[in-house]
Amino acid sequence: MYLNNFLKNNSGIRSCVCNFNLMNLQERLEQVTAARKIRYATSQYILANDHLFFQLLQFCFSSQQKLAAKACWVFEFVCQENPTLLFPHFDYFIENLKYVKFDSAKRPLCRILSLFCHEASKFEDFNNLFTINNRQAITEICFDWLINNEKVALKCYSMRILEFLGRDNEWIHPELQLILEQNIHLHSAAYKAAAKDVLKKISL
Repeated sequence: MYLNNFLKNNSGIRSCVCNFNLMNLQERLEQVTAARKIRYATSQYILANDHLFFQLLQFCFSSQQKLAAKACWVFEFVCQENPTLLFPHFDYFIENLKYVKFDSAKRPLCRILSLFCHEASKFEDFNNLFTINNRQAITEICFDWLINNEKVALKCYSMRILEFLGRDNEWIHPELQLILEQNIHLHSAAYKAAAKDVLKKISL
């Protein structure tokens, strides 16, 4: 009902959704732009045809930069609205995260991972996804992103994810604290704000 009303009042999105019926998923993704209404329309198509979700996830790890970026934009919208679609594919998601090379793909993927960490601190069904192997893989990825020459947004998400993981692994917080204290003066205001918040939490 909500979607029908939304589409009724947003003819541009309604047109996008109707046109999607004639294309395969890759063709749909190639039509995606940075415009929010286009990304939203594509995410709604995936939500209405959730058998396509895993294919969308696979495109997120494509070696084609534009395709991967567009898939990740849509993936972010889909997971924010229905994160449970990722549950059966979470291991695949983590296994492939380390192979992502494009900044435009890393940020939305890391944002969704951060969202899952936040939910895992409150809900058991999310927390159960974070197996020992997944926690180890995520820890390695996030420390790499935090240390290496990555975008500030990615570093901020990574430090928050490590703060979450460090609640159950005693060596993570001391290492994270050392890195943040050594680098906080080298980065932007956004990095400093996030680092101060994380340092406050891990020093409690």
